[in-house]
Order: sequence, then structure tokens, then C-alpha cells
Amino acid sequence: MANLSNADGTITIKAKSTEAIYNLLLAQNYVESEYEYHTQIRASNSDSLKLKSEIENNSFTNKDGLTVFSDSFYAVGRWSFENNINWFMDCLEPDSNDPDDIKEAKLKAQNEYYLITFEIKDEECGCEMLYEATATIEYNPETKKIKHFI
Repeated sequence: MANLSNADGTITIKAKSTEAIYNLLLAQNYVESEYEYHTQIRASNSDSLKLKSEIENNSFTNKDGLTVFSDSFYAVGRWSFENNINWFMDCLEPDSNDPDDIKEAKLKAQNEYYLITFEIKDEECGCEMLYEATATIEYNPETKKIKHFI
């Protein structure tokens, strides 16, 4: 993303359960709705019941025993989509002003393993595509460490 630009593509989330994915997306959608430069996942546009149903109906368990959910996303940001990747997991940060359901979702999600992959097309409005890339976030609940790979 150079200057003000847009990115879109596919996000794939791997976790131990559909509930883990649901809690992450519930927290992520709530926090991202407050940002000017945000990443919006299609299923997160639904109310919480539809979001849960969408995840349950469109996920599968892979050979490693992880639940896999893929969806499309759209993002607005400045300079590079890498910035959006770097702050994606900030949605798990506690905030005393959060509603109770978001506090609960964040607390549960903080204790889950996540492997998140973005297939990205990044472009500046009115220009040709800047780049295509794959970015990965790995969240370890034991260390609370986040690894980014772009």
C-alpha cells in the first residue's frame, strides 16, 4: 500500500476449533471497526450468530487436526499492507472499555494457537497493482509471541 491504498484477497485461519476462530474474528471485527485503516473479513460483516454459523459451515479439519477457515478480505491502509499484518493480532489486547462479550472473546482467543495466512493483492487507487504477496501470522498462546512472515 503506497500512500492510501487498498488490498484484498483471501485469509485462511488455522486453529484448534471453530470456537477459537470465532473468538478471534469477533474480537478482530470489533477492534478493526474503530480503525481508519482496517482489515475487514467478509464473514465478520455478519452478526455474531451468522458469523458463528458461517465458520462452522465453511471450515474443515486438516490432517494436523487443526480447523481451517478461509474467507475473503478487504483492507484500507497506508504505505504497505504489512502494517495491517503487524497490528492484526492487536485485537487481542485487553481494553477496559470493551463490552463483556468482546472481553470474553479476547480472553479465550489469547489462549489459542493461530496460524493465519493472507494471499494479498495490493494496489493504489487509480494505479495498477503494486504487488501480490503471501503473509503469515503465527500466534503462540504460551509465549504470547507473534511471528510475521511476508
